[in-house]
Amino acid sequence: MRKKNEVSVAHRSGLDIWGAVIKKELGFSDAKMGMPAGTDPDMFIGRMNIDEFRNGGLKIHVHSSAQKVTLFHSDGVENKKNKFILLNSCGSLLVRDTNHRKIISAGDSIIIPAWGRYTEECFSQRSSLSFIFDIHLITDSVDALNS
Repeated sequence: MRKKNEVSVAHRSGLDIWGAVIKKELGFSDAKMGMPAGTDPDMFIGRMNIDEFRNGGLKIHVHSSAQKVTLFHSDGVENKKNKFILLNSCGSLLVRDTNHRKIISAGDSIIIPAWGRYTEECFSQRSSLSFIFDIHLITDSVDALNS
């Protein structure tokens, strides 16, 4: 594994930098950064460490204040079903898409297909560990991932 990037940001302008890094380094075509309702964007502070595995997978460690991010991976834009995201939360995290809404409590994980738009929202301190991998590393069928 090699270190790919490490980013520390603060305030409203940091949210824009954070979104740009997500798009450039993690393969997302869209990353809309924001804060939960009633939270001042100038209070944002965060650190993101990105490491790359030899097989091309990515490990992302995020530690930040409250945040809300809506993501759409390039897999969705290209109508491919190649990648999935394993998201582990060390605190409470709300993950939702157009059809589902799930609260990830501390120590729990969720598998998210990378080809759909979804939102991650944390209402207090965020500490999470995410992995982005090719589906073929764990299964031959996309259907097996959905079940």
